[in-house]
Amino acid sequence: LKTKSLTFYFLIFLFCLLFDLTTNNTINLKRIHSKRLLNTRSTTQINSDYLEFNQLLDHFDISNTATFTQRYLVNSENWENDGPVFVIIGGEGELGLNSAKVGEVSELAAQYGAIVFALEHRFYGLSSPFENLTTQNLVYLTTEQALEDIAYFINQLQLIWSQTQPTIKSTKWMIFGCSYSGAMAAWFRQKYPHIVIGSLASSSPIQPIASFYQYDQQVSAALGDNCANAIREATIQVEQQLKIDPEAVKVNFNCPEDIENVDFLYVLADVVAYAVQYNTKLHNQDAMCQSFIQSTNKITAYQQYTIETFASTNTNCLDWDIGSFTDVQAETDEGMRQWMWQSCTELGYFQTAPATNSLRSTQITLDWHYDVCERLFGVKVIPNINHTLSEYGGKTSTIPNVIFTNGDDDPWRVLSMTETVNQLRPAINVKDQSHCATWYASSVNDTDELKWARNSVAWYVGYFLNQDNCNCVNGVCVISIDSNALNLLTNCNCFSGWGGSNCTQVCNANCNDNISVSKSLAIGLIVGIGLICLLLGALLLYAYTKLKPKGYEQMN
Repeated sequence: LKTKSLTFYFLIFLFCLLFDLTTNNTINLKRIHSKRLLNTRSTTQINSDYLEFNQLLDHFDISNTATFTQRYLVNSENWENDGPVFVIIGGEGELGLNSAKVGEVSELAAQYGAIVFALEHRFYGLSSPFENLTTQNLVYLTTEQALEDIAYFINQLQLIWSQTQPTIKSTKWMIFGCSYSGAMAAWFRQKYPHIVIGSLASSSPIQPIASFYQYDQQVSAALGDNCANAIREATIQVEQQLKIDPEAVKVNFNCPEDIENVDFLYVLADVVAYAVQYNTKLHNQDAMCQSFIQSTNKITAYQQYTIETFASTNTNCLDWDIGSFTDVQAETDEGMRQWMWQSCTELGYFQTAPATNSLRSTQITLDWHYDVCERLFGVKVIPNINHTLSEYGGKTSTIPNVIFTNGDDDPWRVLSMTETVNQLRPAINVKDQSHCATWYASSVNDTDELKWARNSVAWYVGYFLNQDNCNCVNGVCVISIDSNALNLLTNCNCFSGWGGSNCTQVCNANCNDNISVSKSLAIGLIVGIGLICLLLGALLLYAYTKLKPKGYEQMN
């Protein structure tokens, strides 16, 4: 009875071992989730007001040792000791105090246990090297210098923090931005792929252009025919009245009498564009269209809406007049003179009237923009678009691990990536949304499309952070996202002559067409070996039971 029990349990053991081997061979589905592969140890939280450090004024002239004070923010409330580091690039304005604490990046940080830094852009906010924004001083305001600022900032963080947090230098870094800073995020990944593993470029105009007439066309498309036609009618009426009594027209719009006519027309066009560009945040596009369409007096509707916009944004007419920023005194909350310098010298983005069906006055031309640049800076300057494109590639760049998000109504989407031509440069488009739609904090009012876009971004961030888990030895990783953005699927596309889940099996040319066949063969081989082992074990037990009594008799 004892011998039979041993045989039974041994057979059970072999069966369980065989089941375990065959099961483990089939569970590798190469599905990567956003589950963070981090330990759960916490660290001291660092949640500050503005911090400062000394930034180099000129990164390209080693003889120039001048520095300036650059501000940044830190949010470590979600950080785990070996968690990733997220860096937010400040845009063309003062860095908001909650930049590192509220919004898409802070929510991603909570999901992945990251620490967040936000760096104020040089020449904006209180990070200006000079008190005066003269043309001579503004030569240090370039995208190349600003990108070097970020690289230097990260390098200094690694040096300083490595003294108390040794893992921060070896951990994974990602960079984030929206609008202009979104383009900077894409360009930083292009120029410094050895520093950051990926970037999020939300509503990023990565394709600089001088005459950006497509902006007006996109605004028109977002408004719809009825609204766009009503605004065109109003614009024509304003132009006609300017010929008769220009001072009275401007005063009726709460603008100064002496503002240049075309400058004034640009202000009006900008008010309309603002309603579309920031429709997601302020939900004011529908209200504007309703007032224009329903009014029998289009110019009156234009006046009322313009004045209401000034009031709701706490601005006045000259705040919208790009030709008025001649004051060289650097102001903390003002960034238009600096932004105009970048537009006039490097980026363009000049919003001009299309040849046909223009919403804005056809007097708003590229030459008018060049004239504004000369008025502001005292010299003739033309943006060096070719140099900017040669530096960063524009839409032709193929650098991987860059996420592009765009709202379908956003006028800037024309200059961004709206098609996924490379799986590691995904383009996520959000229906009925506009500028930087995913960038803001999530809300219970988010549409299903916006929720899908946020989830998609989160999954790609997770993939970039855990990219090493895709172990295609003799192949490349192929990723896809399901319709609900609930799973990011990763598979191996094996090179010719290789197959299997990780492309480690040598096979004929057809093995890549049906990896499951290779897997089935492997399972069959293991089952066969298991059966042989089972048979050998049974024979050994049988021999043992037969020989053991004879041994006892010989000893007796």
